[in-house]
Amino acid sequence: MIYVFLALVLAVVLLLFLSVHIHVLYEGGAPTVFLRVLCFKKILYPAPPNLDKPKKDKKKEKKKKKKVKVTEVEPPKKKSLSDIRDSVHLILTILNSIKDKFFSTLRVTAAKIYISVDSDNATKTALLYGGICQGVSYLLEFLDNITQLKTVKNTHIHVGCDFSVQETTAEVHLILSMRIYQLLGHAFRAVKAFITVKLHNEFKNTKRTVKKHE
Repeated sequence: MIYVFLALVLAVVLLLFLSVHIHVLYEGGAPTVFLRVLCFKKILYPAPPNLDKPKKDKKKEKKKKKKVKVTEVEPPKKKSLSDIRDSVHLILTILNSIKDKFFSTLRVTAAKIYISVDSDNATKTALLYGGICQGVSYLLEFLDNITQLKTVKNTHIHVGCDFSVQETTAEVHLILSMRIYQLLGHAFRAVKAFITVKLHNEFKNTKRTVKKHE
């Protein structure tokens, strides 16, 4: 029994230390984003195409339409300024509760950044090349300051000019990863902030109603 319990504890610990990876790929066409945990892969963008549903009998559909009763839909109630202010305050509080520790635990791996700059004009190419070089350096410095920026062994970061073509091409592969226990910690902080703000708003609303009745 003890060995079974220890095995379960070990399995839970290993599960909590697993990393969730989000791959962002761009190779000249539409960007691709997919989630990977161990050997499991799930494409997030672009969304997979929906399978064509089998066509139903038109007669059955007409009968169903006749049976369905039309009910009047009440228009949505307009939110007051206080409700909108409370919603904005709730969102900002949740973001502030997780922003610092979230980015400090986020690991960004630059697997590939390859940009080849060219255009139909030499001056335009030079300006474009300088702007892209500066932008890439600022981006990497920004990610290095707020996240755990890493590079793999075969990382290819290059910005250059290619005068054999007349268009700029780019290939980017970034990997965002975080351990499951870290994600759970951020979720706990977000839920805690949500409950705190909700309780505070309810207390404030009850206080207002009491004053009105007085």
